[in-house]
Amino acid sequence: AGDLRGAVFDLQLLCSGTGNLTKEAVNELSERNRTEELEMALVRAFKTTDLSIAAEAFDKVEAQPEEIFGWIDENLPLEYRKPGELAAAYDALSKADVFRGRIMNRQHWRLLSYYIQIMSIGTALAKEKKYEGAAHFRRPSRGLKIFIAKARHQRRIDIAAKIAETLHSPRKAVLSDTLPFMRIIFSREKDKEKASRMATELGLEPEEAEWIMR
Repeated sequence: AGDLRGAVFDLQLLCSGTGNLTKEAVNELSERNRTEELEMALVRAFKTTDLSIAAEAFDKVEAQPEEIFGWIDENLPLEYRKPGELAAAYDALSKADVFRGRIMNRQHWRLLSYYIQIMSIGTALAKEKKYEGAAHFRRPSRGLKIFIAKARHQRRIDIAAKIAETLHSPRKAVLSDTLPFMRIIFSREKDKEKASRMATELGLEPEEAEWIMR
């Protein structure tokens, strides 16, 4: 019931003023929801020293790992007040970034979930006990946004190159034609089995197939 009321409220909010539902309004709501999900995940990671809670902190967040990295990096100094604990948290974050680099270089996308866990668990266990008080977060700075955008672009290039090699097609054609078509197929519930077969035939890891849907 609560979810339904929330959905109705969101719809009313989107249509307020003009009475029309616009693409811009939907995108704005989607961005707001993702921000709220990320902030709640940060609370789970920052406000615990329990390994199991930290390991699952970002499981339900619909965001790219690079975006999660950016949010953690930006907000650590706002939460961790002891220099030693802040340094330990950033050390964990740097190790996660090294792990990400290895994944990207070797194309071992199935290991991507471990990259996220290194970030969340390392952040949580960097402190002896959770800090009291409400958490206040801010969006990643412009520099981090550029880093995230570049990482997303590189991911797209890497996946396109993998598909191009399998199909013996030019990478440019995969980027302009194949990936947009696959995104439609992979996003439709009725084509779930077809998408699964395509992913298998193309040798895509689950994380790569999930990325195509976004």
